[in-house]
Amino acid sequence: RAPLAPLLARPDAGPDLRGALAPVLAAAARLEAPPGLALSPAADAWALDVARRVLLLRLVPHFPFLPGTVVLTLGGALLCAWWDPTPLPAARALAAWTRALRATPWREALVPDPGAMRALFEAA
Repeated sequence: RAPLAPLLARPDAGPDLRGALAPVLAAAARLEAPPGLALSPAADAWALDVARRVLLLRLVPHFPFLPGTVVLTLGGALLCAWWDPTPLPAARALAAWTRALRATPWREALVPDPGAMRALFEAA
């Protein structure tokens, strides 16, 4: 488990990020294992569109390894949809997730060794 909750306490996290992600991360911290989740067709299409936009517009300058960016973005989409499958709360949480991924401390907490992530994809 990545130590993300302490990152929300940082002053640079801001109240919007804390408000959107604190309940999601608190719920995730209580899990023994990731839940099974099936998104509705609309939610699935929306999550893929967010991932496409993140790749093209947001994260590539910060985290240029594209498969890793997709995994982090879609993993966040699944986590947010699991936490609250209704469209507005999940969308708000996913927007915060993608904002957080642009910050170096978040990326380093999720992927402490980018070379290891790259090696996972190259081995497949």
